[in-house]
Amino acid sequence: MDTRIISAEEAARQGKQWSELRSCGGWLCWLEFDPALAASVLRMRHDGLIAGQTRTLTPDHFSLRSRVHEYGGGSFCLLPAPSGADCDVRVVFVNEADQKVYVQALMPCAQGGRVPVPLTSVGSGYRFGDLVADPIHQRVLAVREHHPHPGCAASEVGNELVAITIGDDVVSHCLPAQVLATGADFYASPRISPSGRFVCWLSWNHPKQPWLSTTLTLAHVNEAGDITDDVVLVNPAAADISVFQPEFDQNDQLLFVCDRDVSDDQENPSDWWSLYRYQFPVDAFQSGRIESLLNLPEHEFGVAQWQLGLSTWAVMEGNHIVASYFRNGHAGLGILTGKQWHDVGEQQARFHALTAHECDGKPALALLMESQHQPTRLIRVPLERLQACTDHSASQLDSWTLTSLGEHAFDAGLDMVAFSCGVLSGQQGEHEQVHGFYYPPFSRANDVAHRAACGVLPPLLIQLHGGPTAMADASFDPLKHFWQQRGFAVLVVNYRGSSGFGRCYRHCLKGQWGISDVEDVQAVMRYAVEQGWADPDRIFIRGNSAGGYTVLRALGQSDMPLRGGASHYGISDLLQLDASTHKFESHYLRWLIGDVEQQRQRYLDLSPIQHGVCRPVIFFQGQNDRVVPPDQTLNLHHRLQQQGIPTEHCLFAGEGHGFRQACHRQEVLLRELSFYQRLMR
Repeated sequence: MDTRIISAEEAARQGKQWSELRSCGGWLCWLEFDPALAASVLRMRHDGLIAGQTRTLTPDHFSLRSRVHEYGGGSFCLLPAPSGADCDVRVVFVNEADQKVYVQALMPCAQGGRVPVPLTSVGSGYRFGDLVADPIHQRVLAVREHHPHPGCAASEVGNELVAITIGDDVVSHCLPAQVLATGADFYASPRISPSGRFVCWLSWNHPKQPWLSTTLTLAHVNEAGDITDDVVLVNPAAADISVFQPEFDQNDQLLFVCDRDVSDDQENPSDWWSLYRYQFPVDAFQSGRIESLLNLPEHEFGVAQWQLGLSTWAVMEGNHIVASYFRNGHAGLGILTGKQWHDVGEQQARFHALTAHECDGKPALALLMESQHQPTRLIRVPLERLQACTDHSASQLDSWTLTSLGEHAFDAGLDMVAFSCGVLSGQQGEHEQVHGFYYPPFSRANDVAHRAACGVLPPLLIQLHGGPTAMADASFDPLKHFWQQRGFAVLVVNYRGSSGFGRCYRHCLKGQWGISDVEDVQAVMRYAVEQGWADPDRIFIRGNSAGGYTVLRALGQSDMPLRGGASHYGISDLLQLDASTHKFESHYLRWLIGDVEQQRQRYLDLSPIQHGVCRPVIFFQGQNDRVVPPDQTLNLHHRLQQQGIPTEHCLFAGEGHGFRQACHRQEVLLRELSFYQRLMR
């Protein structure tokens, strides 16, 4: 391993991301986002057909990305071809540039080779996401979002569930999509049972978000693919109950994750995302029952559904269930056989995109595994080996790595310390806990006691995730190592409101955004100084989106010992955000802040552009950002200039909410580092 210092160019180039692992007919396919291309390509492998080599399927000038809810997800699926077709498996995907749905053969065939064929028309204003194969009816189920004209208001956007029919061969035609469900503000997670007799989906309405309140609906499907009747199984009253990732097992039984005990017995009430099963009635005159399958204290088996198409668990052959979870900030993996649960891998950063797979004719699990010191790995474990795992060792999973998906050409740095510290809530007057990860600087004198004895403490960089109901894990990240290797200690904070720590922790942010998260920043700064982790006179803060808002709020507190910070497409004007943001989050502020009509003054008081920022700040903003309008950032930058507060403003053309191009990611690192270095002189 190379121990040299990683450059900004290398850190930006190595910021690849992998997601949406899918399996069908022995194929494994997944998305790879490459900053060098600013595109997401489809990678594939099949041990029997291409000798286990990983190849790129996506033709030039295609990028797989859905823009439903702006954050997308579920941008492709694998569909088995009908008997006698020219190819065995086809991929159906959403192209980023035109948001049309295309179909393409995985292997070259007589008709069209691997040329993508459009299934939907251009210029219709439709976006598609959460694509799921329905092989019985030879179609794809999807969430469809309609934007009647460019730049339309959030209230004009419509969402529904549709089915897109695929022809018998690859050369298909653009046929009108069949609407399956409409009337709700949002839809997600359409799933078809193996027999094709049942379909289910999630839905929710404003002002809720999917991690606050979703409804699970089950419907019958006739031979023609039409829905004949439907019934709301979970949360018909739209209470604060969040359902996540419904799936059918091989017997057409419906399983799902929920953050409230909705079982008929309710023997183990829980505020954690846990696994449940709906048992169908024996005959039409009986009612079905919901039973609790997996309900472990402090185990979070779901995640906040910021994107579509997420998978934290999978049903295996014989109805074994393999599930990933978060506990105290770390990820684990386990298998449920009958009523018996045991862990097979613990203390990793994240397990995701779990899917059942077939290897050499035997059932296996495929997943993506993130760890602290290594890039993402594609893991494939035979089911029989999962059942035999007894020592909870993650090294067992390492031995089943198919491929390491990222580069690792530099020293990954020092060990990370997971921590939690107390914070006194100013609103409730009670002691709470805030969680995070501490990364010491990469240097020879890295021991805390040694540095303290020498009187040399490092500058501290506090890093905040977006959302705000998201989560920061401990995954390998070249960007973190960029800062460590330049002498910074990095403190990653999962402030109250973050997911991964239970429903109660997630709901701490209700009505308290801009208050409790800022209290948490204050608490972790104090804790870091007490632990000897940081020079109290050289503390900086950075964050993106909602994390950028917390950065600006913290930089406006006169009692915060911050030298400066960086706001990456952060929110500065809450009233403007409420009036202009996209549909998915257009009512979120009512939960985070309060009703805008009744509490307008509160919106003003909590807006950085009104309340003021009294510390130096550098702004990074995408010109095409639909989530946080760019003029928000520019207005605050100009105001700080007028007040004589050191500030810089960096606007990137062609970028939206987040920076995808490697050249821009590199420039962000260099300019942010230079900004901090000038403040430390």
